[in-house]
Amino acid sequence: MLAAVPLLAAAHAPRPEQQLMLDAAQPFVQVTIAGVPLRLRVDPAEHGLVLLDRAAADRLPLTWTEDAETDVGRIRLAGHVARATLLVDGHSRQVSVAAYERDCCRDADGAVGPDTLPYAVIRWSRADAPDPTGERTMALAMDMRSGLHADAGPQLDGLQIAFTLYRSDTVATAAGGAILARAWGGAWTGPATLGRAAFGLLRPIRPMAFALPQKLAGFPIRMIDVRTADFGGRSLLPQDKVGPDDIIVSRRLPLQDAWPAVILGPDVLRRCAEIVYVAAPRSLTLRCAFEAR
Repeated sequence: MLAAVPLLAAAHAPRPEQQLMLDAAQPFVQVTIAGVPLRLRVDPAEHGLVLLDRAAADRLPLTWTEDAETDVGRIRLAGHVARATLLVDGHSRQVSVAAYERDCCRDADGAVGPDTLPYAVIRWSRADAPDPTGERTMALAMDMRSGLHADAGPQLDGLQIAFTLYRSDTVATAAGGAILARAWGGAWTGPATLGRAAFGLLRPIRPMAFALPQKLAGFPIRMIDVRTADFGGRSLLPQDKVGPDDIIVSRRLPLQDAWPAVILGPDVLRRCAEIVYVAAPRSLTLRCAFEAR
């Protein structure tokens, strides 16, 4: 998901030396926004704002002064944004609050990223995870369009790694899939289907396997689903082999901004006994059974 909304620089406000401890299976925090109690899901993939379902947004005594848009692949959702005071654990800060024409969350009033909350450290723990086999710490950057992410390294040409505990299973954008295909010898290994993305929307995906698989954030990636139509820019994905009797029907899509990313999802992150976000300097530590069993 790429968002184009005006945001407050809440991450630069002073942070108390407090930790937030969360169950990764139910990572909820109770907050008050504009005086209204709300239950928010805390997820590393969320942007630098508070994302609310429409019913929760309607409860807030706010003046929604700014229009907003967010792109889920090639689907653009309209919404609106307001400024509000968020209060949690006795600490308050000014935040941007957004709501769109589709609801974001299944079991909470909304969602928030760790960068928006006033905690020095946030820990997600999972009791049913396998015993960790290793630990990996990565520096994080914050992009106001694509959110918190790690750099995949110089061999992967600017590829970003994002993390989500609940949105979708691991997936690459079209630009991300093109980078992996070039570096790791990627080829399609099955037909196109539909996969679930942000706001419950379905987007075209296709599985890609690698002749020279390597690791991302410590996880071996031998195969990955690629969002073939989304955020590709001018990147070129692998072409199917064409026989002499095959007829090719293609459709030219308008050029979309490239977002070279892999989003690691719950299919791999549920193997992490602990995920730790540190606010300053931003980092994410994974303690996981990195090899699948």
